[in-house]
Amino acid sequence: MASTFTVDNSIAWAAYFVGNRGLALSPTEPAMTSANIVCQVMLSPPFKWRWNRNSKTFAFTSGDTSVSIPDYGFIEKAFVVATTGATANKPFEIPMVQTELTMDNGTGRPQTVAPYLDDNAGNITFRFMPGNPDVASNVTAIYQKKAVVLTATSQAWPIPDEYGYVYNWGFLSLMYLFADSQKFISANQKFTSGLLSLAEGLTEQQIAVFLGQWDFIIQNQQRFAKGVAGIQAKSV
Repeated sequence: MASTFTVDNSIAWAAYFVGNRGLALSPTEPAMTSANIVCQVMLSPPFKWRWNRNSKTFAFTSGDTSVSIPDYGFIEKAFVVATTGATANKPFEIPMVQTELTMDNGTGRPQTVAPYLDDNAGNITFRFMPGNPDVASNVTAIYQKKAVVLTATSQAWPIPDEYGYVYNWGFLSLMYLFADSQKFISANQKFTSGLLSLAEGLTEQQIAVFLGQWDFIIQNQQRFAKGVAGIQAKSV
């Protein structure tokens, strides 16, 4: 799935809908931050995309295990494979994934995994329960990659082109927000409904949490936009 559409393409498209207002002003805001917000929302939980999935295999010997995964976003699941013994080379999915775990000194096949530490330098520390394998093992973590931070409007969206109808509506909705246009409501509905229609396997609770988080983001951006408008009005 190719990603060739750039933020500049989205700016040029959106400008027609907001009366050809400048969308990259200082020199790239509010377009740059808006594009990053849309990317971060689409590539964060609860959304899981096959084109954004990756995996990392590492040895699990004992205790906490630090692994270099520079593109790590969030874990989906993990499985363990013994390298010796009667079950050698047979993968077993680790049943539970948690965000944190108490350190455990037990021994056995891992039943829970938690990527509980991130040093912000690309190293993720995994903790298991039981904390020590009964035989030498490898663990494979399947994860979603984190959103690439866009720093220039000439960059391509880190999302496949065929999803452009979703991220462009998200981008346009934020542009309408900054333009204080009532058309924001319609564009925002197109973005959220398009995004949720693409996502598979979401529970009602996950959908409700996402909509609540997105509404919080929108409210913050709305306050920011009104603050900027007020400052500009005073300077005239």
